[in-house]
Amino acid sequence: MSAHLGKASAFRKQGNESGAQKELAEAKRIYPGITKQLDDIGAASQLSPLEPSEYFGDDGIHPLPRYRADRVREEIERLKKEKQ
Repeated sequence: MSAHLGKASAFRKQGNESGAQKELAEAKRIYPGITKQLDDIGAASQLSPLEPSEYFGDDGIHPLPRYRADRVREEIERLKKEKQ
């Protein structure tokens, strides 16, 4: 389910609302209670995003946000190619 939510977020950031809605629908199919939880945290989406801590960039355990974003983009492209 979290993978679908992550892909929905990535699609939305790319301006692909239909892709985002498809992923949200799949997450809701897996766990229908996610709708209420997303509504409950809706106010949080109005807050400015937190900047990643420098700690996470240099701790040797957590990947940099840029690295994680690149992996999500690569996975989306891989899935697109599989569908073709």
